[in-house]
Amino acid sequence: MNCNLCITDYYKIYGTDNCYSEDLINQGYYLKDNFFYPCEENCLTCSDKKEIKDNNIITNNCLSCDKENGLYLVNELKNCESIEYKNLGYYLKKENNDIEIFYKCYRTCELCEKGLENDINNKEIHNCEKCAENTYKLKDNCENCEEINNQYNVNPNNKNCYGNEMISYGYNLRNNFWTICYINCQTCSGKPI
Repeated sequence: MNCNLCITDYYKIYGTDNCYSEDLINQGYYLKDNFFYPCEENCLTCSDKKEIKDNNIITNNCLSCDKENGLYLVNELKNCESIEYKNLGYYLKKENNDIEIFYKCYRTCELCEKGLENDINNKEIHNCEKCAENTYKLKDNCENCEEINNQYNVNPNNKNCYGNEMISYGYNLRNNFWTICYINCQTCSGKPI
């Protein structure tokens, strides 16, 4: 039997003649213009169909993913990805509702354990496990580092990575670490004194 019109709170899946309750929203469909449409593959629930956003970024508009099949929601993209997505500069964070969601690492990190935080002195902790291209960790081996680091709000912990801005802060890149120049130098080259 083909339904011509559904009763209140029941809708057809687009292209079919059967009516379904709103419970279908929790089974991989979204409701739009009084029809159900299937979510993209891997979405447990979604808000709309796949779209191309700014910078040709594709979003599946997922709201939740099938964790039992090892898929997690990527916050910025609204896509479902496997645990290997951590290798692309994301980390998993457990939300208040016990759902784990991927978030982008801080911009200086290629890999991270968690996102940007502030320490007790309100200095940034990037939480990098591996630095992004053209960023490096500090080599903290001088007596006057603390004074300079405080002046430029630089945190010398081993979880932060910094780019070429460190040259203007009195650092020199040596053996893939930022090493502080002699205290009276604004910039330097070669071995530190």
